[in-house]
Amino acid sequence: DTRKKETLTPPPAPLPELPTTQAARIDTVVDTDLYRAVLDNRGGTLKRFVLKRYHDNHKGGVELVPTIIPPEVGTFLSVSTPGNADLAKEINGLLFAVKKSTVQGAQGRGIQVQFSYQRSDLQVVKTITFWTDQPYQATAECAIQSQGKAPEKTYLRLGPGLTDHDLVPAQYVIPPQIVTFSG
Repeated sequence: DTRKKETLTPPPAPLPELPTTQAARIDTVVDTDLYRAVLDNRGGTLKRFVLKRYHDNHKGGVELVPTIIPPEVGTFLSVSTPGNADLAKEINGLLFAVKKSTVQGAQGRGIQVQFSYQRSDLQVVKTITFWTDQPYQATAECAIQSQGKAPEKTYLRLGPGLTDHDLVPAQYVIPPQIVTFSG
């Protein structure tokens, strides 16, 4: 028989699918003697930051985060990925799973809030630690894997500016500055 025998090669096995994070929108509160921080799991951002020992007009603590932030300014602790604005926009709109815990580190004790999201082509972990042994100190980190690799640079925004927005009108003359990056 001069006919060629065809050898069928089975198709490659599909890559294992990571379970996609499914989360409802929630706020996570970090409450200390000095301040109360409210974090939003949409984007893993800081929604409110109230100083408890300072008061304005007998209304309670001083709120440092403006209640209305123009969309082009970005929210506190939102992600910026220069060169890939679409990725940053997507990450800042994700609903993250949240894990809150007490930690011990070089700076002492702290309350850590970890935001995580994953699916087959994207993994994001954002960790914010409020150091309770160091008044008013916090650290924030963000790790991103998109399409199997990390973006060249990842920034977390701290802006548009912490101030008492009830007493001082918020003005956005200077866009927020990126103050930290990992990479």
